[in-house]
Amino acid sequence: MLPEFRKALKAAGVPVLFVTHDAGEAELIADSFAVITGGRVYSVNGCREAFELMRNHS
Repeated sequence: MLPEFRKALKAAGVPVLFVTHDAGEAELIADSFAVITGGRVYSVNGCREAFELMRNHS
């Protein structure tokens, strides 16, 4: 279902903020990532960068 959801979002051409705690889900949906930890927002480009950032700040 997630690939279809991503396709529909792309076709609509609207920006979407999708919040999840599921890394696999995030990887299927996202074009870019932001990590929020300790009340700070860290913007990163890719999934691997996001997970590395989370590891370093936990």
